[in-house]
Amino acid sequence: FSAGGATQNVYSTITGDDGSTTSNVAKDTLTISGNNGIETFVSGDTLKTHLHRFEPSIASLEVSANGSAGYLFTSHYPAAQGNNPTLYAISGTTLAIDTRGLGGHPLAIQDSGGTNYSNNLVYVAGNGAVSEGAAAQGKYGGILYWRIPYNVTGNFKYQCTSHAAMNGVITIKDIASI
Repeated sequence: FSAGGATQNVYSTITGDDGSTTSNVAKDTLTISGNNGIETFVSGDTLKTHLHRFEPSIASLEVSANGSAGYLFTSHYPAAQGNNPTLYAISGTTLAIDTRGLGGHPLAIQDSGGTNYSNNLVYVAGNGAVSEGAAAQGKYGGILYWRIPYNVTGNFKYQCTSHAAMNGVITIKDIASI
């Protein structure tokens, strides 16, 4: 509203799922932050929230880049293993790869021959946009989900589509053999 020619942003009480806050001055700042996989962002006059965990997964691997030399998965694989460690997953589960730590290193899942494997891939961008199949390949800044079919085993690859040296193996084990 406008008071004496000066525009003020005013709120009295904001109530959320767990608690509330009340403004204690004529002009106050309200900060909203997310946690547990929830991101908040402002677009124009709208506050948006986005849940990064699109669906349950057996593991959510956080990936970062070591320059253009390789990918690091230090959330689950020690840095001592170096660049591009072999990743392990189980058939019949969902694997999440959190690419928010990558800048300029688009990640693709490929078969052992180096051809993009686009089956059962879902990519959720930082703004909540969802891409599936081939459109989920070669992205960064969000989370890539791979719904690994029950009957898929063997070796696949993860590959940076911008840097040839940034690649490694994903070994899929048969859930029936566990």
